[in-house]
Amino acid sequence: MLIVMLNACTDEPDLIQFSVSIKNSTDKTFEIRCFSQGKLQVQKSLSQGEAKNICTYTSEFFIGLAGCQKDSVVVEFNNSKGYIDIRLGNNLNEYRFLDNKSIFIQGNGFQNVGNEYEFSITQQDFENAFELPK
Repeated sequence: MLIVMLNACTDEPDLIQFSVSIKNSTDKTFEIRCFSQGKLQVQKSLSQGEAKNICTYTSEFFIGLAGCQKDSVVVEFNNSKGYIDIRLGNNLNEYRFLDNKSIFIQGNGFQNVGNEYEFSITQQDFENAFELPK
């Protein structure tokens, strides 16, 4: 009986492949830069209406961009305004998205289409963007 119970405890979790994309829902072009420990990992420019994959990972559940081994993201519009989203301590970050929107957590900002999660940068995000530090 004990052997059966031990075997039952070793079940592997159900792993699912998730894809994280960024969509430009503004009428402006912007650049997205993803970093890990201060090193640039991804740099992409997105035109109006365009969506681009940032990463794909396997996990038991969706955990935003946190599953992609990135710790910070810069979204910068052509007017040098934008956002800085940080994986840990984002509540202390003065350049973060409004209304608790974050690319690092599931929820506000993401749309799920069959394990393909799309984070939308909206026209309102453009209008509320911060002057970024140089």
